[in-house]
Amino acid sequence: MNPDNRTAYTFQWNGNVQHTFAKSYLFEVAYTGSHSYNEHKRYNINQATPGHHADRDARAVPRRSSRRFSTRPTPGGPSSTG
Repeated sequence: MNPDNRTAYTFQWNGNVQHTFAKSYLFEVAYTGSHSYNEHKRYNINQATPGHHADRDARAVPRRSSRRFSTRPTPGGPSSTG
């Protein structure tokens, strides 16, 4: 257990006002709120690390080679004159 952990706590509050008009009308306003402090952080253990591209790095089919082949005739080849 981490000794730096603080106790988490929550404040909750509500308010309500009613007012009667004539004999058959009622006006009501209500508000409810809450705020929490020192909540424990939760981490997504499956989240990718920054700079990692799961869709690019785990391709089922590898990319084609980026090698370029020369179009210059080879000396002594079929298009050579000599």
